[in-house]
Amino acid sequence: MVYKIEIMKSSPNSKDKHIDSIDWMKGLCIICITMLHIENGLLPMWANYFISIFMITGFYVTNGWIHGLKQTESVDVKQFAGKRLRSLGIPYLWFTFIILMVDIIFYFVGHYNIDVIARDVYKSIVLRGIGTLWFLPVLFFGELLFIIFKSRQQSLLGLLTGISIAIFVSILIHLLALKTVDPLLSIIKMPLLVVQNSATALVVITATYYVSHQFTKREQKNRYKVGLIGLFLFILSAIYLGISSTILPFSVSLCNNLIISWIEPLSIFFLFSSVSGSNFILRYLQYWGRNSIILMAVHYSILMEICNWIANRFFETQITGFASLACFVIIMVIQYPITEFINKRMKFLIGK
Repeated sequence: MVYKIEIMKSSPNSKDKHIDSIDWMKGLCIICITMLHIENGLLPMWANYFISIFMITGFYVTNGWIHGLKQTESVDVKQFAGKRLRSLGIPYLWFTFIILMVDIIFYFVGHYNIDVIARDVYKSIVLRGIGTLWFLPVLFFGELLFIIFKSRQQSLLGLLTGISIAIFVSILIHLLALKTVDPLLSIIKMPLLVVQNSATALVVITATYYVSHQFTKREQKNRYKVGLIGLFLFILSAIYLGISSTILPFSVSLCNNLIISWIEPLSIFFLFSSVSGSNFILRYLQYWGRNSIILMAVHYSILMEICNWIANRFFETQITGFASLACFVIIMVIQYPITEFINKRMKFLIGK
């Protein structure tokens, strides 16, 4: 199969049209999320930081790109909200319940104390989510706000609103951290993070929508040109991240980090979009891209904590260095049959 950008033009009659580069991007992001959660002391700080910038907002980029491909501007907001509430809200509720049950088990075996369960219940109620589940409400709110502004033909206003809210809440959290200590700080901070991250999602989705919409209008077919644009933006991101860690003050970094959290994943997506053909690595990324919610929900608060409990209970040690890499490999192997089982027998967990 020869992959070109023109396949990104969506058909109004296509209900479930997968786009390879989007699946690859989502797969890379969720694998990086899993790796950074488990990795401990193995990667250098600069690599950890570089990966952390794109691994979440990469999902927002793919989301915005899909919206830019749609040929119609009219959207039924209520119908859209119901559809996304099913695909994001149902997994949030089911996996919250499952993880809380796991929390209780860990409490009885001495791995958790009651404070951890109380914290996770509170995070679930305020939609901050347990572990990686925070992403699901944030994507829902960010995308819903985008659709509301877009349906009113006020996408630019939505972009400016998202930037303003993200920066304001970031400053507010920074000031609170200077004057407040835990547990009060965490109690106040949790719902504020939902607002901040939802605003960031709105910004990245909207900005990517504009880029995708322009590509669709111009029917950009030259994958080499797209690759060169992606490479340029990728190098620009790397240079910026090298400078920002030592020079830029906090106020400037807030704005710049919001921009780079969009530019970096967009550059990687462009690089994927310039790829033709398929191989084992791309098929592997594609698989996890299509099953990202399952991997996101299970790896952190369940499988990783089981590994930590085994290390603490039987070896009286922490998982660090190459042991954390081995743990990552084991979790990815175990995750596959879990994912297949959910897809075949328990689809209701993911809203299907």
